[in-house]
Amino acid sequence: MFDPYRLEVESYVIKYDRGISNYNIQQFDQSLEDFIVAESHGYKLPEVFYNIGLIYFIKEDRLTACRYMKKAAELRYKDAEPYLLEYCR
Repeated sequence: MFDPYRLEVESYVIKYDRGISNYNIQQFDQSLEDFIVAESHGYKLPEVFYNIGLIYFIKEDRLTACRYMKKAAELRYKDAEPYLLEYCR
């Protein structure tokens, strides 16, 4: 029976959303963990890869950051392109 008060959201979506919130309050380690959990459970949107890449840039791990930005760009996420051009040559 359909229950309009029961909200069913996949846990990886919640992890992604929490990752965004943690990023916004500069809790980058927790944010990264949330994004990686979301990605590992099949949440493979370009925004996931882009946000992971941003955090690796913050953590000064350019090689890993570029790998994730490349994945985002391959999925046609235009915000990743300037990072690839500037830092990932």
